[in-house]
Amino acid sequence: DQIAMFLAQATHESGHFTAFVENLNYSAVGLANTWPARYGVKGADGKYIKGKANALATSIARYPRKIANNVYANRMGNGNDASGEGYAFRGRGIFQLTGKDNCTALDKDCPDLKVLANPDILTQCPEAVISACWYWSKNKLNRFATDIVACTKAINGGTIGLEDRK
Repeated sequence: DQIAMFLAQATHESGHFTAFVENLNYSAVGLANTWPARYGVKGADGKYIKGKANALATSIARYPRKIANNVYANRMGNGNDASGEGYAFRGRGIFQLTGKDNCTALDKDCPDLKVLANPDILTQCPEAVISACWYWSKNKLNRFATDIVACTKAINGGTIGLEDRK
């Protein structure tokens, strides 16, 4: 169960082992649908309107650097939008390891990787695999070997791609 779950998660997160850098080329609508609280527009009923993007989403759409810096600003150990750390520490590797905190922790546990100095190292093998195994172990994900929803949330933060993971 544990190996099957690891492979299901790894397969989805890496686009069936074809993508080792997070794709941040979102349209304004894509931003609004993925992060409605940040980029969506509320209707009269107070609920977000699917497919309706706010001005911020429109201004950063199709600019991956701007999107990463905004989405990941002041989160996961990254600095503010202007720091550039959102883009510098965007997802990489098989599990799309994201954020300065994760890179710092990986560097501490695997100092030979030097991820903080060169996050792009995680786009190569064996480093992409090492980072995924480290993340799995560090977050004790074997406990979710039979719970695909909980495991997906632990890796992705939500349930995006749940059917593919199944």
